[in-house]
Amino acid sequence: MKKRFDSNFFKVIPTPFKPAVGRILISVPFYSDSFFYRTVVILTDYDKKNCVGLVINKVSQFSVNEIVSNINLEDPIYVGGPVSHSLAFALHNYPHLERRQELIKGIYIGYDQNLISFMEKKGVPGLKYKFFVGYSGWYPKQLENEIKHNLWVVSTADSELILDTPADHIWTKAVEKLGENYSHWLQLPYDPTDN
Repeated sequence: MKKRFDSNFFKVIPTPFKPAVGRILISVPFYSDSFFYRTVVILTDYDKKNCVGLVINKVSQFSVNEIVSNINLEDPIYVGGPVSHSLAFALHNYPHLERRQELIKGIYIGYDQNLISFMEKKGVPGLKYKFFVGYSGWYPKQLENEIKHNLWVVSTADSELILDTPADHIWTKAVEKLGENYSHWLQLPYDPTDN
């Protein structure tokens, strides 16, 4: 027998946050897009012309060295989005790079050969990172329209969520942080066709 839900069950309450660099997008579980289902995206660029982010919880079956040439890392590589799988990105907690952008406190995007060398040699105690192939992008006003139509809620993140939480727990942790108004999302089965 299928469960019946109160109509308020499917109501999405917007958060007070607006899209901005370093903010995260949490996919609403009623959103059935096959790529973005139960994903969390960190915004890396956001202005009137560009809106770009990386899905932080979609780990691939491949390692970094299988996908990115000249990088000898056996860590899994994440799928940052459906756009341009010829581009690689890194999120990390290493602040001493010339070419890097701080997204939130203690989390940076960008890498160079020195950082790759540190990663390969495990030469910096406490260095944490994730590599991504591809990215998620929206044309002007597209993301705002998707938020308006309850496909995403906007929230904040910390380094623990981004670099320390296992990929298959990130969406749950992000929803838990949203609070009581969203706790019913966690009761839904992963596969919506399950009873």
